[in-house]
Amino acid sequence: MDWDVSSEYFEWEVLKEWKQYTEKKKVNIFCSTYNVNAKNPSSERNESGIKLLLLDPNMLEAYGGSPDIYVMAFQEIVDLNNATSYLMESEVKLEWEQCVGKVLGSDYSKVCSKSMVGLLLLAFAKTDMVEHISDCLVNTCAVGLFGTVGNKGGIGFHMKFYDSHLCFISSHLAAQQNNVQGRNQDFWKIIENLKFLRNEEKDREEAGNDESKQNKEVLQKKENNDPDNTLFGSTEEWKTLLAKDQMILERTQKNAFAEFAEPDIDFPPTYKYQPHTKEYDRRPDKKVRMPAWCDRVLWRRGKRPTGDIGDVKCLKYDAVQDLTMSDHRPVYAWLTYESFQSEGNGSQTQRSSRNSLIPAIRADNELSFPSVKYGESSARHYTIFNIGNVPVRYEFGPSPQNPSLPGWLKIDRPQGTIPVKEKVQVKIEILVTSNCCKKIMDNHNRIDETILLGVGQEVLHFVTIHADYIPSCFGQKLDYLIRLKEPIRFVEITQSDKEKDKGSNSTTDLSKDDSSQVLSIPKELWRLVEHLYKNGMDTESIFITKGSQNDIAMIRECLDTNKDFEKCDIHSFGEALVRFLEGLQDPVFPASLCSNFDENTDITQYCRQALTILPLSHYNTFLYVVSFLREVLKHSSRNRLTVDRLAYQFSCALTQSTVDLNGKLQNHKPFLLLKFFLSHPEL
Repeated sequence: MDWDVSSEYFEWEVLKEWKQYTEKKKVNIFCSTYNVNAKNPSSERNESGIKLLLLDPNMLEAYGGSPDIYVMAFQEIVDLNNATSYLMESEVKLEWEQCVGKVLGSDYSKVCSKSMVGLLLLAFAKTDMVEHISDCLVNTCAVGLFGTVGNKGGIGFHMKFYDSHLCFISSHLAAQQNNVQGRNQDFWKIIENLKFLRNEEKDREEAGNDESKQNKEVLQKKENNDPDNTLFGSTEEWKTLLAKDQMILERTQKNAFAEFAEPDIDFPPTYKYQPHTKEYDRRPDKKVRMPAWCDRVLWRRGKRPTGDIGDVKCLKYDAVQDLTMSDHRPVYAWLTYESFQSEGNGSQTQRSSRNSLIPAIRADNELSFPSVKYGESSARHYTIFNIGNVPVRYEFGPSPQNPSLPGWLKIDRPQGTIPVKEKVQVKIEILVTSNCCKKIMDNHNRIDETILLGVGQEVLHFVTIHADYIPSCFGQKLDYLIRLKEPIRFVEITQSDKEKDKGSNSTTDLSKDDSSQVLSIPKELWRLVEHLYKNGMDTESIFITKGSQNDIAMIRECLDTNKDFEKCDIHSFGEALVRFLEGLQDPVFPASLCSNFDENTDITQYCRQALTILPLSHYNTFLYVVSFLREVLKHSSRNRLTVDRLAYQFSCALTQSTVDLNGKLQNHKPFLLLKFFLSHPEL
């Protein structure tokens, strides 16, 4: 850690008195959000619609010309229900860039273009403003399919305008009217995980600086399910509906977006319209959706002291009713922002004596957690006090004996600066997954890890983290699970008690107990499949729609203790099955068995040969899962699943491989082989 304490102190002193050394610069910013429902922008009709959104003559006249900066968030630029359309992302992104660039003309230059599956964030600035823009950083956070795929999530764009830091986030949250909890979870995941990494400084910043603006397609549906109430003709009728708006309710209850500001909504619901009309969609062959304000623009101030929520003023917040190509209406906010520019007079700040600039902190040497479970985050706050006379830079790292921090450990602010006589609370999180489960179990289900807290160039502080791990059937080996007659929670307790009686420090390895009668497949896998077979075969998008993390934790607890399943969303059981398979220490069907397959190979012979190579426990498990998925496909008319969708999802889980969505799905060998298995029951 190489930095000048005096220089750092000087910068903070100037920052505290920043108003003395800065002047305001007013800038007009146009923020819009539009779910385009996979419509192509290149047609003349759609291009003219985009021009109406961005260059409405009435708006330009009312506010004295075009905005200085345009920030446009698009959702569903590709068809999210078509697995192959994901491969068109780059091409469609380019089409939207060219369309917006053509509409705005040569007076504007592109400063940001970032896509993630169906999301796209574009930013253009007036060409004469570009010289005042720096530190452009972008990043993404996927929260889609099982929390990892980018069909849902956020794209963040950070820029420094003059000396103000601005962050724009385009997000697409979980769908379905009753999935409020899922949307809230998506929101917090984006806020907590969307960070920017400077190449020069290697310094992490949170999404949100002086100001953070969220361009959102939030999919906040209403609570009234009556399909007869799908047309709202008068202002009074839709204002009655607005009183039940889920986002407003969640903001009021501080469950999500509590710190964000939004102007009063004075326009009709923006979803769901019949495309190319101004009528809400009530066609009998389509899903009936309650009209809703799914498309929103909000903002908040960041954490830097130079930001103020009053610096942002909204001149106009509206939807464009005449842009009808999608089942959504675009929403825009015309904003003015008071940026600031440093005058450079802070050098008069006096520096302290060099001897008083030695950093000093006070912090605990140990951090103990309650018992932790597989796949469930356990977090504690660790407080660092700055007791010295200068701001201190801290950074967490591994102990000298370890090359890196352990995989189960997450520190939300691994480095930062603490002002004089202040403190910082750092959230330290333990999350046990299959990648680290074995090492913890080999340590008698104990976590004892020492990490390093460095302060300045020379001050070192050691912190030891303690926790007990409660074993789970998730994250285990197949060969271990098939030898467990009792639930794993009881087996581990019994073993622990015996070891205490014997004074032994070793654990019993049941996988070497050849006298034990083994099961064909893990009983936990059988319970999951049996429940899905009885209750979920006709459920739409089972295995595709995300479940509730609380439900999945309950399912995992029931499997580990042999308790009866509690009532919960069947999608949670679908996700639990996928998580169980992908969490095994060894993949059911190793991806290496797919490596020699190519287009010239006899696929039938190849698949049969691959089966003969599998260990017996893996062979039984693979065929059991494949047979179940074939049954699922028999109900495709109701669950709307296809061979491609199941092969995509379960090839990743069974082989524990990932699909490069920038490549071609048809080149992903595990996908091709599983698709063949699902389509040929004779194998």
